[in-house]
Amino acid sequence: MKIAVVFLVAAYCLAQAPIEVIALKPDEVIEARKWTEALRQAREREQKAAPEWDQTMRKMAAAHPEIMGARYTASFEFIVGRRRGALELEEAVMLPLSEEERTRARSVYVEMTESKVAAEAARRRLEQFKIELLAKHIAPNSRGGPVYVLVDGRQYTPPEPWNSSLVLTPDGKFAVPYIR
Repeated sequence: MKIAVVFLVAAYCLAQAPIEVIALKPDEVIEARKWTEALRQAREREQKAAPEWDQTMRKMAAAHPEIMGARYTASFEFIVGRRRGALELEEAVMLPLSEEERTRARSVYVEMTESKVAAEAARRRLEQFKIELLAKHIAPNSRGGPVYVLVDGRQYTPPEPWNSSLVLTPDGKFAVPYIR
């Protein structure tokens, strides 16, 4: 019986240098948790709203199979699209919505768009916090790289490996470079 043992060692693993870790101060931990939680809540809201809008659109299309490419108008007063049939006889179709249908579609759409905006704003706030944290704890890179503008207007260029942002530990007490 023959047994073959193969060892695979990536060359980059042998020469990796240790990385710095940022230990956050108690006030920074509180802020990190605040922004992380805000982003988590915003993403949850967005993840609920988007499928609800998709479901609303599918129901509307299923209720009106005679309309191709059915969409709500911006005012949510009508459904518009093309009547199914021969291409040379294409014609637009506009069907009025009931007050209940208008209200429902509009509210679902508003929730979906507002949740997307809120999630993006929360993501930007957390990223800004991370850049401010880096600027407080890690000396800037003088050799170039991505340049960020801090809240006070100063510019900051993080050094390697911090130039790809950072990742917080689940308890928010430590920050490590984002490792790809």
